Amino acid sequence: MGMLVPSLPGDFGAYEFFGAQGFSLAGVEPSPAAMTRRPSQLILLPPTIVSDAVWLL
Repeated sequence: MGMLVPSLPGDFGAYEFFGAQGFSLAGVEPSPAAMTRRPSQLILLPPTIVSDAVWLL
């Protein structure tokens, strides 16, 4: 869990920020680029939490 960067109060953290910056380099608008990061975070976060919990046991 030490790899999980805390999010801001609006649940917008470094993952969304840098993902949006990467998309904006390709010419994608910032708002849709940030929203594409949300589904991938929802897919990647639960396995990370479960594997960390198993490791701690």
